[in-house]
Amino acid sequence: MRPLFHPAREDITVEGILHALSDPVRAQIYAEIAKADCPQICTAFLEMNDRVVPKSTLSQHFKVLREAGLIDIHVNPLVHVYPPGHGRRNLLLDFSENLSERLVAEGLASESELTGLKADLSRHLADPNTLVVSHLYFQAWGRKPG
Repeated sequence: MRPLFHPAREDITVEGILHALSDPVRAQIYAEIAKADCPQICTAFLEMNDRVVPKSTLSQHFKVLREAGLIDIHVNPLVHVYPPGHGRRNLLLDFSENLSERLVAEGLASESELTGLKADLSRHLADPNTLVVSHLYFQAWGRKPG
């Protein structure tokens, strides 16, 4: 993941700040962050003035505020690991079981090939040294620059 751009203090301009705050939603986001006494989770701003703000739009608002030097954004990627015995550890194997019939019918693999591949996968997942992870999550938060 590439680092987020935060301008140096000497690179912050009045024009950049005024542009960033010219949008009412960005102005409200900044006001909420500025009055908070601790960093704010970015998803707290998914609803503004009883309107849902799409994540892509919210991301763009944060980018403009960050590049203007008004807020700092920090990202913490999170991943969940499924240890041996966990019910979700075999999701990939279950998924392959559900698709087996279709894969054979479409001619993408023979039944014997799939049986061998699923046996290999089962052995691999049963190995306690195999790291099985879930989706990757990102926790992001912002605050006034210090």
